[in-house]
Amino acid sequence: MKKILFLLLLTIGTQYMVKAQDLFKVTEKDQDGNWLDANGNAKTDYINNRIADINSVLMIDIETENIVSSYANNKGLPQEIATKITALKNVLKTEKDVLEKIDNLINRIDYSSYSKNPEAIHKQLKDLQILAELVDNISLIDKDIDNIADSFYDQTGTDGMFSRSYMAAAVVLKREQAKLFDYAKEEGVSIKFGAWLITKREKIPLHIDGFDNIAPQQQYEVERWAISLTPEQKQELADLQKYSKENRDKGLDLINQMTDMQIKAIKDLAWTEYTGIADQIKLEIKKLESDPSVEDIVQKAKTLASDIETFKKDAERRIAYYKNLKFQKGENITDLVSKITSDITYFSTTLETLKKKASDLKSSINRTAINLSPNITNTFSAIVANFTTKIDAINNLNNTTIKDIIEGRKLDAAALEFSDAVLKLSLTEIKKNFEFDLTNAGYREEGNRVALKFSVYDKSSNLEIKTQIREIYLFKVLTHVISTVGIVFADPFTPTAIQTQFQMAPYYNLLFKGWIDKKKRRKSITYNKLLDWGIGLHVSAPDFDKDDVPELGAGIVITALHDYVQSGIAYNIFTGDPYWFFGLRIPMPSFGSNNQ
Repeated sequence: MKKILFLLLLTIGTQYMVKAQDLFKVTEKDQDGNWLDANGNAKTDYINNRIADINSVLMIDIETENIVSSYANNKGLPQEIATKITALKNVLKTEKDVLEKIDNLINRIDYSSYSKNPEAIHKQLKDLQILAELVDNISLIDKDIDNIADSFYDQTGTDGMFSRSYMAAAVVLKREQAKLFDYAKEEGVSIKFGAWLITKREKIPLHIDGFDNIAPQQQYEVERWAISLTPEQKQELADLQKYSKENRDKGLDLINQMTDMQIKAIKDLAWTEYTGIADQIKLEIKKLESDPSVEDIVQKAKTLASDIETFKKDAERRIAYYKNLKFQKGENITDLVSKITSDITYFSTTLETLKKKASDLKSSINRTAINLSPNITNTFSAIVANFTTKIDAINNLNNTTIKDIIEGRKLDAAALEFSDAVLKLSLTEIKKNFEFDLTNAGYREEGNRVALKFSVYDKSSNLEIKTQIREIYLFKVLTHVISTVGIVFADPFTPTAIQTQFQMAPYYNLLFKGWIDKKKRRKSITYNKLLDWGIGLHVSAPDFDKDDVPELGAGIVITALHDYVQSGIAYNIFTGDPYWFFGLRIPMPSFGSNNQ
């Protein structure tokens, strides 16, 4: 029994190392203290998580045992010490829980009630036996644990006989860790540790005290309670006021104009480029159909042409949707946002599939070029090359945002190179636990990332033996307030001087976010970038009496889809007219010539 438990224990330890082999661990310490559980330990969601609050502190723990284990494994050296340390650490993590359970069981067992309820006493004794065996088998990790435990003869209390094993395990752990450091020192294990702030435009090296000579960034705390408008928002609000005044009688014509732009974008995409390519492919197929040596190319070309025609028909159906879209009483308005987003996703995936088929056809042409006339070979190569280039250009323009929202932007690990300012340090000399305050990362925006890179080096060859990179997305995860500006379409409940059902008006919203959905904000990049919602105060400036003097409306607003959609009820303080409103932050056509 003991042997089985021993093997199980070491297996758990070994699996832990094989599964993780983390060179370092990152624990987020947020400003509100939510990262701690009732026992004062870090919650799982805050350890090595991909998302952190933009103003948090990152607590970094260097996993020395895993580093040396990776080094030894690379060198073909035994890993007994590192494996034993991992097993001991796993045991000591359970110490508090196991000893409390033993103590509770001992105090609960009432032998005087044995005659009345023997089954209950037997169950309690069996549970106690299981826990006692668990403690007893700690000695199987190292042969010295029993002797060391016996030396703690002065331990008293109901759990003294059990706590001695844990005390001995701690002594052995300290001894084995010393061996590990001696090994690391003898082998000359060295490391580099660096950090970068990654924005849409650049990668900024960050200073980590004790690990580099990089100049520190200016300390900056992102505003959590952003009640006041920024200078940029004030200017935008002034521009929107002017724009609304110029278009106040157009009602929903602005949205109609946007749908027209979407129709034009799809037409330009589906007709101008790809219909011509499909027709050209068909023309060349006819020249090749009588040649059996290129049957594979003919079949692939037919499939590609057919797929392009299907693509065009799908585009026609999407255009029909926009042509038939009506905005009476606001219906179908909110559907517009999701439909345009759906279009972007559709063209993204479809064009990627067509690109793969085109590339495959091009490869087949290159392999069979000896059997084709130079003219046909060159024609097909030009068709496919053009096709692939166009798709690449569209993918690069339009799919990046969608993929970033759904999956998060892919980290270019190769671009994270240590500069000469990052120090190569001995593993035995570095800090094993330290903090990095994100406010020391300089100016940051939501969606920026912090990348952390840890590399282990071989003394003899000076080569990287193992490298680990972690990326952490920065968002406002905690409860916060943001201010937004834009345009709403107001519909008064009572007759006014406006000639259309809806009047355009600039607005200012004060939104309260993150008070219910913290868990989702911590888990999902998509939620933070596209699906989050808010509720708050709304102020807008309609002109219901059309005297060219903006009035003041105030009310309540609810936003969804990252504030792309908003609606609420407000009251015109000047005229006394209540009104409902909606606003859209509509994504402009994202795959047409507008983006060129």
